[in-house]
Amino acid sequence: MLKIIVRSRSDASAVKHALAKFYGAEGYEIISLGGLRGSRLLEALCEELSKRNAYIVALLGREDIAGGITCPYMSPLATVVAMNKRKVRNARQHEIISAVNTGKSIIRSRVTWDPRHRVYRIGKCEGCRDLPYPKDEVSDPFLIYGDGVRKLSKVLGKEVRGSLLLVRRWAGEHIVFVKEEPAFRIRFSDDLDRPVTVLEERKAEVDRLEGVDLTKVAEGNKEVMEVMKEISVRYLRSLSGDPDNVVVPVSGGKDSAASLALAVSAFGNKNVTAVYVDTGVDFISNREVAEKLAKELSVRLVTVEAPVGTFLREGREPFPTHDNRWCTKLKQKALKEFLEGLHGTVTVVVGDREVESRGRSHAPYARREGRFTYLYPIKHWSTISVQVFNQLIGLPENPLYWEGFYRTGCYVCPSLRSWEIYVLLNSAKGIEKYVDDVKLFERFQRGLRKP
Repeated sequence: MLKIIVRSRSDASAVKHALAKFYGAEGYEIISLGGLRGSRLLEALCEELSKRNAYIVALLGREDIAGGITCPYMSPLATVVAMNKRKVRNARQHEIISAVNTGKSIIRSRVTWDPRHRVYRIGKCEGCRDLPYPKDEVSDPFLIYGDGVRKLSKVLGKEVRGSLLLVRRWAGEHIVFVKEEPAFRIRFSDDLDRPVTVLEERKAEVDRLEGVDLTKVAEGNKEVMEVMKEISVRYLRSLSGDPDNVVVPVSGGKDSAASLALAVSAFGNKNVTAVYVDTGVDFISNREVAEKLAKELSVRLVTVEAPVGTFLREGREPFPTHDNRWCTKLKQKALKEFLEGLHGTVTVVVGDREVESRGRSHAPYARREGRFTYLYPIKHWSTISVQVFNQLIGLPENPLYWEGFYRTGCYVCPSLRSWEIYVLLNSAKGIEKYVDDVKLFERFQRGLRKP
């Protein structure tokens, strides 16, 4: 999935040892350019950077790039990271890993503006303009569309037509782009009375903002998404080890939907089983979308129970908090019991993405536990990549995203932000469309308002 390019075999050896220590021995390839220098190094490097068979990070020392790097063409999924050492092999292992993570973050988070077609492009694009936001490990670009735009418009005090690009940053802070311009800096808070705060406005003189067309953005990224799909499919096939069972946990959300589609492409629909863990406090649309998704992709869907709702209604547990996620343990237990009931080897295809947490960003490319192998085909994807992929192949989509949600899950989840609760309470369809126990949800809300 990941390819690291270095100048010499000694550099390759240093990178190999660092990656093996931090990420294990699977999921990446290290390419040495044979110690070339000068114009021959540049020619060989540019040839590697033009390939479209992996996410490519070139690690170079100061001595390697003394004359600068200019390539006539680079893959949209490639980048060059200059290290603050004369040679890569002079760096400590943690410095090498930091440089690799920098490269991965640049590739994953980069979105550019195509002025000719007036769409956003995932990755580098010839003739496109780089959007001004940090391309680091926390940046996650995504589109907000549908009725979510109307709700955000009220907060911004502007009329918005079309979809908007947001870039998620630290602590609920987001940059709102109108085409190529960063128009607002906002914060989604945990304050139920003020779910969104406008921190900075750069287009105060404009009352109407023209966004982008979601369908056109998807079509404009068709080529790069095909490349990303093929990378993920090859990754799944190469590390799965010809399993007896392929299982994909589905939640009704966009990430697990994309992962299920990739698993079907890699192994065939008859060899894949989707598993939905029903907590009893899931949004109604989550269950509905899981069923539609399985039908659309012609895979078997199994539903297992995790008694989160039962524990809450019987008073056996308090509402989950960030420090007490007992609900997650019940979900993991229900899934594990299903997996252990299967015979033979099992590959579990998981929709985790690096940008979601530091733990996931440092996770290996393959986790093996006895006869179980866990793989992560969208590990390097941003949210906009998932959105575009799902749109292109026509997967059923959770209507909560059209309401303005960034993520889905349970309606008593401690990760629900005030914005998502605001979105839910202001749905034109009514809260009963999404929540099957309104009284329990209201109890959850009251608990959030406690000082």
